[in-house]
Amino acid sequence: MPTSTASTLYSATIRNSERPPPRVKLFGGFPIAKDVAIDWASRIWGEALAEKDVYLVRKSILDKFRQHGINFMQIGEGGVDWMVVTQYAPFKGYKGMPSSLLPQFEEGQKDAVARRILAEESISGYEFKTVLG
Repeated sequence: MPTSTASTLYSATIRNSERPPPRVKLFGGFPIAKDVAIDWASRIWGEALAEKDVYLVRKSILDKFRQHGINFMQIGEGGVDWMVVTQYAPFKGYKGMPSSLLPQFEEGQKDAVARRILAEESISGYEFKTVLG
């Protein structure tokens, strides 16, 4: 007996929902904890910012890097952190993909510039990383 269209659509939906959501870019740079980014942006802005002030946090810090071709953006799932992004590339991955399966960026000239700016801004506790986005 042939399967109905509704049954076929339901089966396809179940199969697709079992697949982790795709992630299409790799980012290289320096992850910065959410609370560190908010404190840093507050110092730059001259008043206390909160987690909800995403635009001001991003703008305040991005202005330090933009002229060097370096980005500053939110990364992560759920508990979002921030990242000084010095490198990126297209990549076919998926949410929850083990980092051991990701090709790794190597530090370059923009990373040296980012490290200098982070040091000038008294930001510490970061390390170069490749993450899926």
